[in-house]
Amino acid sequence: MLASRTRQQGHVSVFIIPVLAAILLLLLGAISQSVKLQQRWHVQTAADNMAMSAAVLMAREMNLQALINRARISNQLLAAQLLGFRSWFAMTSKVVNKIATVLRFVPALTQPMHALIRVIRQVDQAVEQMVKLGLIAQQSLDNVYTLTQVAIRASFGLLIPSTLTKIAQHHGLSEQAWQLLGGSGLTDFHPAWAIYLRPTSSNSDDGRLEQIMRASTDPFTEFRSYLWADIPLIKVPKKGGAELRVDSRGKWHWQALDTVTLEVKGVANYSLGWGAATKGNRITHIGKEDFGHSGGKGAKRRGDVHKKALRTQRKLGNSVGPLRYIDRRDFAPSEWPAVIVRFAGAVAKAGVSFSRPSSLFPREDRIQEQANLFNPLWQAELQSLTPQNKLILSQVNHVDAQSNSQN
Repeated sequence: MLASRTRQQGHVSVFIIPVLAAILLLLLGAISQSVKLQQRWHVQTAADNMAMSAAVLMAREMNLQALINRARISNQLLAAQLLGFRSWFAMTSKVVNKIATVLRFVPALTQPMHALIRVIRQVDQAVEQMVKLGLIAQQSLDNVYTLTQVAIRASFGLLIPSTLTKIAQHHGLSEQAWQLLGGSGLTDFHPAWAIYLRPTSSNSDDGRLEQIMRASTDPFTEFRSYLWADIPLIKVPKKGGAELRVDSRGKWHWQALDTVTLEVKGVANYSLGWGAATKGNRITHIGKEDFGHSGGKGAKRRGDVHKKALRTQRKLGNSVGPLRYIDRRDFAPSEWPAVIVRFAGAVAKAGVSFSRPSSLFPREDRIQEQANLFNPLWQAELQSLTPQNKLILSQVNHVDAQSNSQN
């Protein structure tokens, strides 16, 4: 009985051996697949990090270029403000000088008024010199902006690939080959990114920069017209503002004019003060809407003060332009830049997008802002491969496989 039981146990053990061997093979296979899967996840994570880093750098450059473009608009506005201040101060000094000239005939005020007239003359000269220096600094700063934008383009073109190489090394993948492709997956990233943002100029942008400049002027620069006094039979209208003139060569000329007159109904009009300053061409005409509607209603009555302003206008600087800056005509969402990082067995895509959060920075006109390079609102995001990307990459993989088999 004991021998029979022993033979039965030995018989069962013979069947267990192949089962254990099969289980062991399954475990070895599972471990092998787990290692491969872990390695693939590691490579995919590295590809995701590299693609996202490239997109972050692209968004960062676009935001820097947008900030500089915005700064250049502000810098040009500074020129208009300086000229506006000069013309306004020239007008005001003439008004004060006329009042002081009348009051000096009062015995008690003779000496103070003489002193006031001398001070006004000295301050007027000092203001003009300060404005000239300010315009020189403004022009120098604009040149610095131009060089900075070119330098940023060149530096980020080198920074992106070097940064991705460091990330690959950090993940321990320095020995693995990888590719940096454009968003389509068909072309290399570097030439595609180099031509995406290009230098343009104010004489070849269909008036885009000029339009933005005019929309950015402040109330003091654009319109300095109001009534100093309005009593029965007497009005003292103050007119003034600054204008941007763009000639056929794309050069920008800033002009400013301010006048004030005393209008006595049914009697006469007297020129109290005037001032005009330019950066570029001199003022030759005053249109209906120009200089705070100086050429509008009542322009004939102000003809004498306009002639005096044009005759004594001061040229304080030269014209500028055509202004060269970094921009792009088409910012349609389908044209937003993207990058694809390709390893053997892992692909990742990331790009940039433009969005203005209406809850934080609402526009006054409530219109959704379109993508542009004048507001730094670009951000990076991981993206899914499009069917077109997958098709192109599959063809690339097929070509690579044939090439490896031949080698």
